Amino acid sequence: MSYPHHHHHGGEQYSTPFPTSGGSGYASQQSGYGGGGRDIPQTAAYGSRGGYQQQPQMGGPQAGGMATGARPARTVMVDILEGRNLANVELLGKVDPYCMLLAGSDKIKTRVHKDAGKNLVFNDTAELALTQGVDDVLLEVYDYNHVRGDKLIGRGRVSVADAKFAGRVEDTWVELHDDRGRTTGEVHVKVAPRY
Repeated sequence: MSYPHHHHHGGEQYSTPFPTSGGSGYASQQSGYGGGGRDIPQTAAYGSRGGYQQQPQMGGPQAGGMATGARPARTVMVDILEGRNLANVELLGKVDPYCMLLAGSDKIKTRVHKDAGKNLVFNDTAELALTQGVDDVLLEVYDYNHVRGDKLIGRGRVSVADAKFAGRVEDTWVELHDDRGRTTGEVHVKVAPRY
C-alpha cells in the first residue's frame, strides 16, 4: 500500500519512521494518525482510503452543498420602511395603518400608526421563520378601527427566495391590491437573510 507524501511529514513529527509495510496499523498507534484515523474523522485528513471523503472542505460526497455556503437562510428580517398612496378606507379622518406579515405558519402584526394617513413612515421590523417551501411572505396592510373592526387596505407578496437561497438583501416596493384586485398603494420593504 502506498501512502500519500503527507504521511512522511507526519512520521517526522512523531520522530518515529514509518515502516514500509503494514504502516496503516503502525500509524494508527500514533494517536490515531493515518489509517487509524478512519474511526476519528477529525484526524482523517490523509487517512488511508476514504479518509478524503471525511474532510468536508474537500467537498466529498457527504459534504453536499454545505461546503459552498449554499445553506438556506433560517429566517429573514423584514424591514417595513414606508407606505405611499395607501387607499383611505376610513369614512372620516385618516387611516391608522398596521401591517400583518405571514410566512408559512408564522404571523406577525406590527404596531398601529395612528392617523398616519396614506403616506407614512412605518419603520417596523419583523423576523420570520422560513420553513421549507416558504419562498415568499404575504404582506397585508390594515386600517385599525376599534368600532367597526379593522379593514384591509391591500395585500401584496414579497419574494424572499433571493434572501433565502442567495443571501441577497432585497429592497423593493410591494404593490398592494384589495380583494377586488384594485391597486391600493405601495409599501417599501427590505428583506435580509439571517442564519
